[in-house]
Parts: sequence; structure tokens; C-alpha cells
Amino acid sequence: MNAFDGLLITMTVATVIMTGLYVFTCTPAGKRWIRNL
Repeated sequence: MNAFDGLLITMTVATVIMTGLYVFTCTPAGKRWIRNL
């Protein structure tokens, strides 16, 4: 089960990261937030 749990966690983290990148790069609020950095 450890290998399966690790795969599941990896997939979840990858999905969250991809969603976050999409939101930050493709929405006006995200672009504004990046510019403020």
C-alpha cells in the first residue's frame, strides 16, 4: 500500500501544482499578483 499511497500523493500534488500554475498565469488576478512580486 505504501507505493500506491505514494503514487496517489504524487498525483494529487501534481494536480494541485498544475491548477495553481494555470490560475496564476491565466487569470487577471494571478497576473496582477505576479506583477506585485
